[in-house]
Amino acid sequence: MPRTAVPNPEQVSADSKRALDMFTNNIGFTPNMLATFAQSPIAFNAWATLRGSLSKSLDLKTRESISLAVSEVNGCNYCLGVHSHGAELVKMPADEIILARKGRASDPKRDAAVQFARKVIETRGQVRDADVKAVCDAGYTDANVMEIVALVAMYSLTNFFNNVFDPEKDCSGRFVSGVSRASFRDRMTGMRLIPTLIDQNPWAQARKPMEMMRQGWSMSLFQAWQQ
Repeated sequence: MPRTAVPNPEQVSADSKRALDMFTNNIGFTPNMLATFAQSPIAFNAWATLRGSLSKSLDLKTRESISLAVSEVNGCNYCLGVHSHGAELVKMPADEIILARKGRASDPKRDAAVQFARKVIETRGQVRDADVKAVCDAGYTDANVMEIVALVAMYSLTNFFNNVFDPEKDCSGRFVSGVSRASFRDRMTGMRLIPTLIDQNPWAQARKPMEMMRQGWSMSLFQAWQQ
């Protein structure tokens, strides 16, 4: 249950509005998390600046994979939904999204980065020499490793924010995080399952593919749900 009210657009501080409008224009709507976060211009703009800088690090699929691995460890339902959608937008298939949540990737270099990111969050940074060597041996520089650590911190910030304030999930019904088919659960063994709108959606339970497409499901995720 949300622990703070989501402000109306006219209630958003002028100091937050520029960054919030930028995100709204980029994704087509204002997520509850961002509107809530914007109540503190200091915290919100600090995060937005960090996010803007780190958007230049590594590659997009690696960043999305790290976001999923970190959000899984931190148990952030909201971020798992959002980042599953982000992964879809960069054409990551459903199997790859699930793999990322487990802290792995099919691409060897990306796999090294995601494994390292998961170890950073699980150990609170107390990684071993061998962990650093493994990610460097995969082709990452010391600067890249620093960027991975910064990404872990950035994604953890939004994870913690959402876990504390629990904003209403305004997009989770579309994404792989809440798929409820038994076979999909088997493929996600050992992972937290996220209760989302698809579990409650009578059209989905009745296996109505066209309605699911209208809700925004991609064919790849629908097929994964159907198997």
